[in-house]
Amino acid sequence: MHHYQKSYKICDTNLVSKLKNIFLIASPLQVICAYEFSKKYLAYKNIICPIYINGADLRNKQIKNTIEFFKFENIENIYIGNSFLSKVNQIHTVCKFIFLRLKLGRRNYRLIFGDFRDKSMHIARIFFKPKEAFVIDDGFASYLAGEKYLSKSIFLPKLNKFEEFILRILRHYKYLKDSKVSLFSVYSELLNGDIFLQNDFLSVRKKIKYKNINYDENLAFYLGTKLSERGALSLDDEIKILKSSLIYIQSIGKKCIYFAKRSTSKKKLDLIEALGYKIYIPEYPLELYLMDSEDLPSLICGFGSSVFSNLPKLFPDLKSLILQYPIKVFRKKSDIYEYNTFLEIFKNQPIEIINIDI
Repeated sequence: MHHYQKSYKICDTNLVSKLKNIFLIASPLQVICAYEFSKKYLAYKNIICPIYINGADLRNKQIKNTIEFFKFENIENIYIGNSFLSKVNQIHTVCKFIFLRLKLGRRNYRLIFGDFRDKSMHIARIFFKPKEAFVIDDGFASYLAGEKYLSKSIFLPKLNKFEEFILRILRHYKYLKDSKVSLFSVYSELLNGDIFLQNDFLSVRKKIKYKNINYDENLAFYLGTKLSERGALSLDDEIKILKSSLIYIQSIGKKCIYFAKRSTSKKKLDLIEALGYKIYIPEYPLELYLMDSEDLPSLICGFGSSVFSNLPKLFPDLKSLILQYPIKVFRKKSDIYEYNTFLEIFKNQPIEIINIDI
């Protein structure tokens, strides 16, 4: 693994006096990373632009609560529909970005967005023509984007033939594909190149009152997933895995709270509760919930997520445990590849991995 960290551009006062940081935000974690970015890459104004989706009430509430926690002052809310047609949502989002660009006027921008895979975020690069463009953390997908695209100097995710044709006709394809996008991420230390910038959460850590924290040695949090919801595995297999996981957690003397994803269905939660888990549906992302609490679990466990990269930096005394799902339950080759990649990375980290079978 390569370890490279580019110097933070916080000393160039001339650059700071001219630049605005524009954050296009679509998740609570992205808000947390935006705060850290804003403290390392100074600008004369930080404008956070949360994307609120019609009907996604809990998601929207988590984003709003996280923005309020970090006290962002310049906020430009973006409201979009929630059509079952993804192209309609994409077009709606792009139109909102155009209006935002017109409202903000002609200025020097850094454009910072949170999901490299989101094509509408890249289309925003056309309208803003930023001096610099960055992707910030949005889970393990950030590492995969760095490995698959950015490390090869490809700055645009794979498009279908029609999308590529339209961009070529409009003469934007080459600009998007070749104009540099840097990655500001906890995973940057695993990637090689000066476009990979390390997110160490040092500024976020300053908001944590460590001396007031009490760790409950008898309590574990199990991090929920949306694997069955998106078809990665069957709900039946996920429930069987959760049952085996709970047996293990109880065997090491801990009670367990299932920290649910915001999109988890009531049917799934009822099945999980019947296994013996207590259910918690958060109004904050896990990182923020822990930052705002004094009574914490002593163990965070689960299938695997970016949380296992973030928490050691934020809470070094909080133990983590990956409960490894059996590969045979996954339906898609892409999920098997991504999970194997995740496990390979964490085999080299100081975190315990336990195999769970069904």
